[in-house]
Amino acid sequence: MRLPWVLPVVLLGLLLGLSTLAYPWTDWDTPSATYLGQVVLEGGAPYREAWNVKAPGVYFAYALSILLSGKSALGIRIFDLLWQCATALVLAGAGARMFRSERAGLFAGFGYLLVYYSQNYWNWAEADGLISLPLAAGFLFLLRGMESDRGRDWGLAAFWVGLAALFKLIFGFVGVAMLAAAFVKPPAWRGLLLRRVAPLAVGVSLPLLATAAYLRSHGALDEFLLTQFVVAPELTGRLRALVHAGCIVKSLVRPVLLPLYIVFFLAVYSLGRTLRRRMEWRVPAVFCGAWFLTGALTLVLHGAYFGYHFLPLFAPLAVLAGSAFETITDKLWPLKLSRKSLLALAGLGLLCLMPVVKLGQRAYFSWQVLSGRAPAVAWRELGTYLRERTKPDDQIFVWGNVPALYLYAERRSCSRFIFSYFLSLQWKRVNYQPAFLAELRAGKPRYFVLIKEGKPNACSGHEIGALEAFERFSELKQIVAGEYETEKETVDYIVYRRRTEKASEERGRDAAPGT
Repeated sequence: MRLPWVLPVVLLGLLLGLSTLAYPWTDWDTPSATYLGQVVLEGGAPYREAWNVKAPGVYFAYALSILLSGKSALGIRIFDLLWQCATALVLAGAGARMFRSERAGLFAGFGYLLVYYSQNYWNWAEADGLISLPLAAGFLFLLRGMESDRGRDWGLAAFWVGLAALFKLIFGFVGVAMLAAAFVKPPAWRGLLLRRVAPLAVGVSLPLLATAAYLRSHGALDEFLLTQFVVAPELTGRLRALVHAGCIVKSLVRPVLLPLYIVFFLAVYSLGRTLRRRMEWRVPAVFCGAWFLTGALTLVLHGAYFGYHFLPLFAPLAVLAGSAFETITDKLWPLKLSRKSLLALAGLGLLCLMPVVKLGQRAYFSWQVLSGRAPAVAWRELGTYLRERTKPDDQIFVWGNVPALYLYAERRSCSRFIFSYFLSLQWKRVNYQPAFLAELRAGKPRYFVLIKEGKPNACSGHEIGALEAFERFSELKQIVAGEYETEKETVDYIVYRRRTEKASEERGRDAAPGT
């Protein structure tokens, strides 16, 4: 795309994204990814030094974020802003190349940003949103490969899909659609194999093999395989069984999804016109359809319909909708008060409504932060409390699903398990509790924090609260009773401080069964 078309996309991204920079950490996903990203930078490996169920690509992305913008909530917001602007630019380039129209590309970039920044802040910088950039880059190089028929373009297209698979493994199946595109108007068999199929195979394999080699060299490959192919599928099954129809309906009718539904309608309209009239657009359109269907499949397979599960749908719909946006603007200019033009104006108004509302809310929150009037963040205060009472090399442990505490306290966990949720359930083929107890005994954290999380509702996707899980975990309770004493308690948490070695031994004998 030419510079005059690039600038509007960047400016819209900055307009919508700069208001996000004042937001703090969420409790769960972004802090855990930051924690694991720091582990990667320090020479460790996901799943071994720090454990989470997500695929490793998000931890590598967060390691890059820490390098570029620091280990802070502001840093990840800046990184996400740059990432999403880059995604919109790549989508704009792909849309312009696909539809032979820079305006269609411009509207593709606009549509993506409007939908993404309509979402709530706890859905930003998720793996489901970051995955759009590598998939968009793969699509752009696929279009180039179909035009030039150069092996380099085909290989780069597959390479980006391989990178996307590191964020969510199921998106590797998008490569099947890419392989099918290689057989459209193929050259002779020798040319087909050398210029298309072989580069595709090499390209998609490189990031996957490199990651496998990295994990193996760090002794984490077996844990990765166990996590992704045993624990993750069982977790998904538990979510589907726990979440009921009411939760799904509640998720689908959220106002923040209104822009997505409008873009979906425009994308379907554009796809229908493309398949009927434009032969040269059919293969890219079908690829976008496969990309969307893969995202829809992950949404259904997860079964929880959390807000961030919708994020992978945004990019392919925005590309397809770009042509429809162009058609609408052609009909609107010169402006005529017809039925169609009024409907078009109403649709565009609804598309922009939620981003405008969110922009106002975020601007107000940013003003509160800058003026010192923002609500206090409980976990930040607790993190400061722990940091002031520990040394930099001291370890702590938080029983609860608040990994943000480790970041606020600037202290490492004594255990790789930074979520109590995965220690609270009985898994069919793995039991993490013995390993956790061994790490807790060896690490001897200076502070043990118990989060008083009550019984969660079904729509949260959690089966048990942290407090109830702690009460059920008798061995852990015994360790805490024998080696720790209460230092601080609020309605949200209890802070236990480790006793001296002598006091712990005496207390342990008193707490032992039969004494």
